[in-house]
Amino acid sequence: MRRFLLSLAILVTLPSAGMADVLGVRSATRGDGIRLVIDLSESSKFRAFELSKPSRVVVDLPKLAWRANALPAKGRGLASIRHGPFRTNAYRLVFDLERAATIESAGLIPGRGSKGKRLVIDLRYGDRPNSKKFGTFEPLENPPPHPPKRTKEWVVMIDAGHGGVDPGTIGVGRVLEKHVNLAVARKVKKLLDSKPGYDVHLTRSKDEFLRLRQRVRLGRESGADLFISIHADAHPDPKVSGASIYTLSEKGSDREAERLARSENAADLIGGAPLEDDNNEVASILIDLAQRETKNQSLAVADDILFALAPTQPLLRSPKRSAGFAVLKAPDVPSVLIELGFLTNRDDARRLSRKKDQDAIASAIATGIIRYFEGANTARSRQDR
Repeated sequence: MRRFLLSLAILVTLPSAGMADVLGVRSATRGDGIRLVIDLSESSKFRAFELSKPSRVVVDLPKLAWRANALPAKGRGLASIRHGPFRTNAYRLVFDLERAATIESAGLIPGRGSKGKRLVIDLRYGDRPNSKKFGTFEPLENPPPHPPKRTKEWVVMIDAGHGGVDPGTIGVGRVLEKHVNLAVARKVKKLLDSKPGYDVHLTRSKDEFLRLRQRVRLGRESGADLFISIHADAHPDPKVSGASIYTLSEKGSDREAERLARSENAADLIGGAPLEDDNNEVASILIDLAQRETKNQSLAVADDILFALAPTQPLLRSPKRSAGFAVLKAPDVPSVLIELGFLTNRDDARRLSRKKDQDAIASAIATGIIRYFEGANTARSRQDR
């Protein structure tokens, strides 16, 4: 059967002893499905399973070193690939598929070198949900957090988008975005407040209108280490659904991202004040927009939250995006904007209105935030030595 290889990752460093490393990831289309190949430095346990709406394949491996310097390009079965640490002892790869497919088989075969192995996963097209998990690896639950001692708490500002005279999206069944955003923001705050080492604030705790620059100012004046803005989207096509997460870019990652940013940035006009009415502050905020460290940290936050959301919530294809959102423009505060889903989609509107689903979303966001700061704790501890 003819295969069309999408990409070949290149070995870039010497193997590390006692640990299976990912050397590369490849993909090939077949007449009736897709083959995924993960090149490993040696034999390893694994776990592979499916998620639907949208269709994804998740692969968990024991903690490893990522040594692949390329990933398969989008197309021919794959929409995108994400990877990163997962729980205490695991590393997770998530393959977003262009169309529904079911795992038929998954196993190790000999690879290059005397120790090398290939994890081969064969998928067959078709929407036949399969709850079976392939492989024997079981990631450990994260232990209760015992954060290293530090001189201050992490300050988190959670921004519930829209409010007051600005309802945001009015979705299926008259679901109002401003109410969904506030409900989830409150739940995230409550979860983080229950953890040691966090000082959590809301830009609004009730149904009130705040200008976009006020939201940014509140984050900066609080000395926030992280700014999270929570929203829900709308789309002319009612079939479009799924959560996504945005970091700042003056040029949107695609046309839809640019459309969304224009829509959100027009929110001040609803309250009767133009976005550019405070030129001095805007000028100061725009200084050093391209500050590399802040942008890098924002991307890290986005990854951590996406990895927490992926197993529990449907995601938009290519869910990690960028656009010129005004609320993300503080140059010294890592900031992300989370779109919880599309209220113009019946399933998303129903999901975002239910308390149990709001609880699950808030839990995933809080988990991602905690994971991000655990990484920051480690970096800070190293600097203090």
